[in-house]
Amino acid sequence: MVAPIAWESMQDAGLLRRPRFTPLLGRWMGRPSWRRDEATCQRQSLWTRGFLTAMSCRAGHKATGIHRCRVCEESFPFRNSLFRHLRVQHPTLHLNHVCSQCKISPIPGTCFLGTKASVLCSRCYMHLGRNKQDDFEPCDVPKHMCRDIKPTELDRPPLNPPFSGCPLQMPKTLAFPSALLDAFNQYASMERPVLRVPSKTLLRDVPLHDLESAFASGMLCATPIGCKSTFTHAEHEQWLELAKEDPDRDVALAPRHPILTSDLLQTVLRYNTLRPSLSLKDIRRVAKSVWGHESSVSEWQACAEKTRGLRIKRCRGSDGHHSPTIETPQEEGVAKPFDHECFAFRFLAKVNNQEFYSTNSLAESIFHYALHPDDGQVPVDMCYELVRLARQSGNVVGGHPPASSSDGAMRVQLWKDSFDGNSPGDTPVAIFDRKTKGFWSRNEVKNEILREKLHGPFRMQVVWNGDVLPTRGVRNAAACCEEYGGCFARKLCEQHERSSCNQRDDCEYVHRKLVRRGGTSTLSNGLNRQNCKVTEEQLCDLGISQSSHCDLFWMSMLEGEPRIPLDEVLRRWSERCSKSKTELVQQLQEEIQLGSVNVLVLAYRSCLASHWKQKAMADLEGAMHVPGVSIWLSAALVEPPLQLLDCLDQFFRREQLSMRLSRLSAACRSCFGLDISSHGWLRLAKAAGYRTFRPPSRGRRDWLLRQQGESRKTRWTPHGDCTRRKEDLAEFVGDSVEQWPSLGVLLESARTFGPASLQPGLNERSRLAALYSILREVADLSDLGKDDEISESQDETSACEEESEVELADLELKQNGDDSGCSSEEFEGERCQIFPPPSHAVQMSKWPLPSTPLQVLKSTFAQLDHTTLRGVPVVKGKRVLKLTKPYADLRKTLLKLKNMDDEGAVEPDVARQFLQAAGYEKSLIRDWLGHDGRPVNFDLLAAMLAAAWRRATRPHAACGTCGEQSLGVQEILAGLLLAKAFSSDGQGRSHKLRRRIAGLLWRHPPLRGRLLLTSRGGSIGMGLDTTKSDHDLFLFIQDGDPSMVQELYEVLLDLQQDEKTHLRLKRAKILCKDFAVEIQGYYRSKDFDLVPFTDIQSSDTSGECQWDPVREVWQRILHKDLAPKLQDLSLQHPDGYLMTRVMKSWNESLPKIRRRKHPFISVHLPLMVLGAGDHGCFEECNSPQTYVLASLKFIGENWLRSELDPDDVTWQDVNAKPHLQRMTQKYLESVTQKELERLLQTKTRLFEEACSLRGDDRMSADGVMSLMREFFGCDLCLLRPDRKAALAKRL
Repeated sequence: MVAPIAWESMQDAGLLRRPRFTPLLGRWMGRPSWRRDEATCQRQSLWTRGFLTAMSCRAGHKATGIHRCRVCEESFPFRNSLFRHLRVQHPTLHLNHVCSQCKISPIPGTCFLGTKASVLCSRCYMHLGRNKQDDFEPCDVPKHMCRDIKPTELDRPPLNPPFSGCPLQMPKTLAFPSALLDAFNQYASMERPVLRVPSKTLLRDVPLHDLESAFASGMLCATPIGCKSTFTHAEHEQWLELAKEDPDRDVALAPRHPILTSDLLQTVLRYNTLRPSLSLKDIRRVAKSVWGHESSVSEWQACAEKTRGLRIKRCRGSDGHHSPTIETPQEEGVAKPFDHECFAFRFLAKVNNQEFYSTNSLAESIFHYALHPDDGQVPVDMCYELVRLARQSGNVVGGHPPASSSDGAMRVQLWKDSFDGNSPGDTPVAIFDRKTKGFWSRNEVKNEILREKLHGPFRMQVVWNGDVLPTRGVRNAAACCEEYGGCFARKLCEQHERSSCNQRDDCEYVHRKLVRRGGTSTLSNGLNRQNCKVTEEQLCDLGISQSSHCDLFWMSMLEGEPRIPLDEVLRRWSERCSKSKTELVQQLQEEIQLGSVNVLVLAYRSCLASHWKQKAMADLEGAMHVPGVSIWLSAALVEPPLQLLDCLDQFFRREQLSMRLSRLSAACRSCFGLDISSHGWLRLAKAAGYRTFRPPSRGRRDWLLRQQGESRKTRWTPHGDCTRRKEDLAEFVGDSVEQWPSLGVLLESARTFGPASLQPGLNERSRLAALYSILREVADLSDLGKDDEISESQDETSACEEESEVELADLELKQNGDDSGCSSEEFEGERCQIFPPPSHAVQMSKWPLPSTPLQVLKSTFAQLDHTTLRGVPVVKGKRVLKLTKPYADLRKTLLKLKNMDDEGAVEPDVARQFLQAAGYEKSLIRDWLGHDGRPVNFDLLAAMLAAAWRRATRPHAACGTCGEQSLGVQEILAGLLLAKAFSSDGQGRSHKLRRRIAGLLWRHPPLRGRLLLTSRGGSIGMGLDTTKSDHDLFLFIQDGDPSMVQELYEVLLDLQQDEKTHLRLKRAKILCKDFAVEIQGYYRSKDFDLVPFTDIQSSDTSGECQWDPVREVWQRILHKDLAPKLQDLSLQHPDGYLMTRVMKSWNESLPKIRRRKHPFISVHLPLMVLGAGDHGCFEECNSPQTYVLASLKFIGENWLRSELDPDDVTWQDVNAKPHLQRMTQKYLESVTQKELERLLQTKTRLFEEACSLRGDDRMSADGVMSLMREFFGCDLCLLRPDRKAALAKRL
């Protein structure tokens, strides 16, 4: 190995030269400038020797695996052998190359070797031109040359290709002074580029005449800087003259409008030192701010694609638009902004109460005039971040009104002197967090907020140092504030707010002095009669206490073993009592039959495991003496003990599994017969002090639990040869995996009775994850479901999936029932889990217990007041609209009510409780329910509850003339329509099945890397879905063409032929349409429409577009433009938006007169409602029934209209004309005009009759109910049409 060359020897050998340019601020840093360049050259040399590239023929390496030396053409089978050959035969081949033209030694980065023994550096190679007389090949330093160099000593690698040294190029027609341009290129070519250079610094190398002429002719962008204050905007024409006379102020200059080149792009990337990547929007913003560059984002993207060595990542921003980013090389150990707090406030204290021209002016002043630390110069972009933090903390505020072409004058005003401490030496501490105010009110801490300061979008609270705990962040803030008069604002520590912070005093955030509430957790420590199902009477027969018996299981649980072998249970139990072994077995037999103890039967053959699985419940003693059978026991729980997570954590550590909620739930159901919901796990984690978060990896939305500061490796990778284990496991499985009771029983039996290679060793444990991975290869378990954590398969795309997309999934699954008729791959059964299912005698317990409908109703009405819906739209969202909280609570309440009874009617006593919880008077309830004891129709109860909800939220919109002590029939009608708007059962399991389809498409070769986004669309995306709505899935395909629908169709047909595709897609019918591909009958007769679209930028149209095969043009997708219009409608006319949902349900109840389809196309109804709003039909509407009636009349007059009027503003904005023409053409082809018009007139007369009824008794309400059932085509139950048969028997 070649020893590293010492720095002194390189200097003596003449390998280091005095730099040609004097770096900026050398005199201000207090040291000679050439030393900085020595350090730079040293780091470049170290990087040169540490650059990793194998000296082999890459093509030969990929094809044959042979590594060949380029000098002597000798071949080697391994790369290490090549490196050994290089060290021995060619020890100095790649060190200290000298460029044949510029004579620079050593060459940093990549050198180019020629056939005529000539060597060129990257800069000379790029300037060589196309007509090269010699053939050059790039040659890099191999890895073995840097073995003695520490990784921390290596500087960050430069961009590839290396920097040319001329990033700033001006148009030749501009006649920009060459000396001035060379000076700007000098500072832009530095390791950390300086883009704005002070005029006094430029005058060292540039003639005064060139600088003045360029400034006068507008070739330069100027920013005033100074160490006291800056020049004003009124003096901008004399800034250069004033700078020559004023020693404390100057002007920072940069060339205006340089040519967009790859070198300019690389300069901006090297200018960034804070973020690992820069978006093209940020790059354009920096270029426009510094040089006034007017290039668009697309032009910057085209330049980046032409530049070698840049990695462009394409993702979606927060606004849903395409936002490419470029990764930037980062230095190791880059300082954080808070590490330079004293550096910033040392300068701010000197310029306190002074005004600066703009934010850029203040940041550049800090960089050029502040005293930099001795360990290195603070980067320019770090100074900008420091100014932002100073503004955020209120130390820099706005001064006089902003001038044109500036950010607004900034005034430095440190705020320490404006506060008086509670005690001598008490220092104010600023806390910045948008959630701070919510934290205070939630924890009932009212007297600690002394002052709230608002500075534009920034909000902070100021508390005294004595009101917070002395963390590292608080100590640094107090020290800086005490010395310089100000400090940055800190955030509250979220871990401390939840439970406890593992950093404690070393935390960089703020810890408030919180008084932890005692007694909030009702969970007990250990196992006892409260959480364990073991009965007390039978325990007393054994002469032992409840706690001692539960301690037998509890001690094993604390050790990480949730189950205990039967022999171990009897041994420990016999030591505590004087009973015989037979009596103990009988007692356990009774406990097992009562479901108090969970039993797991393991065997060395599948026939034994299946036989004794049920027989052990009745003959436990007989199972004990069967050879090859093992009985394992665990306690059945009613609710979790407080330390349950600690027990499972020990078990998961042994198995090396991550604590995901899905896996925790499976293990808890398997071992303890306890089903804990996601909310329960999060509640348990908060009580036990665990950290909860959602990992950012692709396609995973499950919560993950970890202890504070813990990192755990969970992915299994085989070490060594697994052939023996595969053979042993295949022999142990037998003929088929299906013969075993479950997959969990097979895995546990394999590591208990299997060969030695499958059993645990002395110092290692046979992991379930390892056995599962081997079993998948041996037995081909692809159809039994995949374990997402073990196989690391990504079954879905990272679609913009909102947290509330399955907000009522459990509730809707209960409503829709379980799909027991077919296998479900998304929800793998217990047979496909690595944990065995519990015994059948154990009845599954749920924790926490689900809320009753009455509890949900009380909670909903307790949060309501007359200001709840003021300024709150019905739906919100950018791409996918979802219900806001008040309306979502009402929908949840109505769905709970629908699921409380199977016969569609409610008992009078139960109805009375609901109406009292809604706020009705007892006399009114008595008048409406009567005394005959008849069951109350669910329609009437839901209408009365919805009417009470309207009264509480919209007292000004009450219907009818009845007062508070009575209930009018029109209020009943309004409540009935409101309940009908939320009566759809939702999509249920379809939300999760959608992710399954997206995962198959994302992995398919033609779409891999091109499917950038999947999201909901259509009725579901606009919040107008009903129970029968199709599920639309929008697919954003990169570089899509007019044939992308056909391409998607062929991909789905190919997936149907794949053996690994799940059964749902194989049995579905695939149809190709004009704009989408339809999957018919995918789930419960639901159709899934896959709609591909792409991004088009042209003169005719731009944005997210789809191809219209009829007109043969690109058109914008209607959903993107229609969703914002519907959101505006929900804000201006909330009842109008809700009644659009009612109109869709009404359309589904009409006869199928359009080729076995409903009369109106789904998207036509919201367009009609928006058109009615534009024509002023909603101006006098004040109730749901008036909105429905106005919409019906507008539809009856305009359902065949496709031409746009001047009043159709919304239709023109969304370009609805081609869509209207397509829909009217379908109507004319498939619907009889007279038949549909007759149907519309009949339904409109029915609704007008219902709106004309008056009264305040139950008889009048029955008349309205009867008309509404006829309007919606129902016989008995309007909101529960599926239960009309049971209701007819009861009523």
